[in-house]
Amino acid sequence: MRTRRKRRADDLFGGESGNLLQGRYHTEAVYAWFQKRHRSGLKFIDEDGYYVRNEHEWKVPYGVRYMLHERLLPAQVSNKYPFQVSWRSPRTGRRLFKNMQSLPHAIRFVAERAQYVDPKACIINRLGMDIPPKYRNKIPPPYKWCPRCMKPRRMRRLYRSTGDPQIFYGTVKVWNEQKGYYEYPEKKLALMACEVCGGTNRDPRYRRSNQPWETVVVKQGRSRVRRHRGRRNAKGRR
Repeated sequence: MRTRRKRRADDLFGGESGNLLQGRYHTEAVYAWFQKRHRSGLKFIDEDGYYVRNEHEWKVPYGVRYMLHERLLPAQVSNKYPFQVSWRSPRTGRRLFKNMQSLPHAIRFVAERAQYVDPKACIINRLGMDIPPKYRNKIPPPYKWCPRCMKPRRMRRLYRSTGDPQIFYGTVKVWNEQKGYYEYPEKKLALMACEVCGGTNRDPRYRRSNQPWETVVVKQGRSRVRRHRGRRNAKGRR
């Protein structure tokens, strides 16, 4: 009798590049399997945030641990390699990248291999992740939240080959002193890039994460929240 081979994760992907989830596998059952594999990384991390397995130990960054509790987006499920690991070569000094099929795979690779080559080896979320509530309004300059590195990073300004700075236009959350509330005007911005992953401030997740955050208190029994109630109340919600 011919036995049926167990299907592997590689069998689910195809397309010209071989890295896209095939159409017939866009089902709830397949999505649930990817979510289960994603959360499986939690069992290797102790209460203090350390990966401890196979005689290896690595302090998992808070952003990576937070991502393990988040649901994967459809775009991350559809891509065979939604994560990367980056480290510097000890011989050439060049930054190297390795694609990873899941976050648990990336954690294991850094903890058991990459950290011994480069202690600053890190995990990159190729789609990006918004800043966790713990870090909102609490990252000191000159650091900014990098959605791809999932941690605070220094950003560097980008220049053209002519020496002129690169710019772009985007909306920015700005406090209006006269009106007493935040506005979102479109402004000319300097193009900045992360020193590690190369992600830029063109990413809406970057600008959303590094904007001023405000807390709105909704009273019990109220179905609608009135914003912009005046300068004094608005500043209290910043």
